Amino acid sequence: MGELNTMSINFLDPEKCKFYLNPNGFAALKTEDKDYRRVRLLRTLPLHRPFEYISVSDMDKNEIGIIKNAADFPSESREIIEKDLAARYYCPEISQIYSIEEKMGSFYFDVSIDGFKKTFGVKDISRNVKMLDSGSVMFNDSDGNRFIIPDINALKPRMRRKIEPFLY
Repeated sequence: MGELNTMSINFLDPEKCKFYLNPNGFAALKTEDKDYRRVRLLRTLPLHRPFEYISVSDMDKNEIGIIKNAADFPSESREIIEKDLAARYYCPEISQIYSIEEKMGSFYFDVSIDGFKKTFGVKDISRNVKMLDSGSVMFNDSDGNRFIIPDINALKPRMRRKIEPFLY
C-alpha cells in the first residue's frame, strides 16, 4: 500500500503579517521571516466567500499562504487586500437588458451598465452564462471580461424573459 501524501495549508496569521503598498502602488507583504515586495492575491472561492480563503503568492506563483478571513486583519492591511481583490475581480453590474441577438454562433448582449449602453459577445453560451445559487447571473464574454446581474428577480419581467431561455 502506498504512502498517503497530505497537504498542509499555511494560514497567514494577521498578527504576524502586514500588507502594504510598494513604491509602485502594488500589494506587498511583510511576514516575520521575509518581505515580499509584490504579491498576488487570488480568491479560492470567488463567488461564495469572496473575502475568505484568499491565496497569497509571490510573483513567481509560489504560494506564501492563505488568508482565512480578510476581516481578521487590521484595517490598513484589510483595505489593501480588499482594494487589490476589487481591481483583480472587477465585475460590472448589468442593470438592464435591451436585446440579445445571435450572429454566426455568438450571442450579442445589448445592456446597460452604470447607466451606459454596452454590447458584448458571448461564445458557447451554455458555458459562459451561468445562473448562480444566489439568484445572480454571471457572464464571461469573448474577451475574457466578466459581468453580473446581481439579482435576476430585480430585473423588469420583459428583460428577465430575454435572458431566461439561456439559463437552463
